[in-house]
Amino acid sequence: MFTIEVYDKKRYLRLQAEDQVRAGKLLYEESPDLFLIGPKFVRRSMKGRFDDAVIIIGGCQSLALPDLGQAFLDGGASAFIGWNGMVDLSHNNETVLALLRAMTVDGLSPQRAVEESKNKMGPDPIYKSYLDLLPPSGAK
Repeated sequence: MFTIEVYDKKRYLRLQAEDQVRAGKLLYEESPDLFLIGPKFVRRSMKGRFDDAVIIIGGCQSLALPDLGQAFLDGGASAFIGWNGMVDLSHNNETVLALLRAMTVDGLSPQRAVEESKNKMGPDPIYKSYLDLLPPSGAK
């Protein structure tokens, strides 16, 4: 997950050494290096628990590898929703809005809301990625 803080190799030395934070670039040419946080940061440095929370990360590759999502589940979240690959900004926005509407207005479970939004919005038209969920349906 990106932060908005510009990367500085002299900051957060312990977190960098422990691979809890690192540098990364957004996908545009002028992007500065920014600090990223990963699953080790969620497990070791975030305080509190995510008891029964549904975590939605509407960003590229947020579920391409399950490590980040699993870190939130291990912290008590009931579900983690994200993208299995790259996603166009407008498709992300429309799909996440459909997801939120299904969960809040229609009262659907996270699993059913992901299915409904996938059916309604389809995969990303450019990258062919799709919104997905941890744990998979029927798994928890």
